[in-house]
Amino acid sequence: MATSNLVPELKTKVVRGIELPIKKFPNADFYLTSLVPDNFVEHCKYLKEDFIVREDDVYICTYPRSGTNWTHEIVRMLLNGKAEYVELFSFLEILPAERLENMPSPRVFCSHLPYSFLPPKITEKAKLIHVSRNPKDIVVSLHNVFKNISEIGDWKNWYTVSQNEKFDILYEERMKNSSLKYRFT
Repeated sequence: MATSNLVPELKTKVVRGIELPIKKFPNADFYLTSLVPDNFVEHCKYLKEDFIVREDDVYICTYPRSGTNWTHEIVRMLLNGKAEYVELFSFLEILPAERLENMPSPRVFCSHLPYSFLPPKITEKAKLIHVSRNPKDIVVSLHNVFKNISEIGDWKNWYTVSQNEKFDILYEERMKNSSLKYRFT
């Protein structure tokens, strides 16, 4: 079996001032941005062992599609003292070490990393913002992103009663030990 149809065509795209590799898969009708660096494991080790947390750092930690960019913009505007958009890409797990270290204070970082991957001094020195969103809305948002749907909708209009019931069972099972509670309306 030939593997050439599985190998993505590589291109680049500038996103917020950073040139990122874009992968076009021949059998798919979408592009994937490869945001995770090739040296991801080493980068995570650097974050845990060598990254220096500053007293005025702010870390916005979220699950993907939970309002990361909105929160980042609000925090940047509050810190700058003006309601002015600043195009800045600041994902902790994506930016190279040199760029992270050279960012001027106060630094605002976003991250989708699990808490155990974050720098150990983060809760002692910096400010940590955790954003949480209704998991059903996250699923709809992810669905829209991957299907390139531009129409916005809420989870009640996307899934059947049976699908909602299955989600509820899975959610209850996985979140039974969590103190987070959502009211699904």
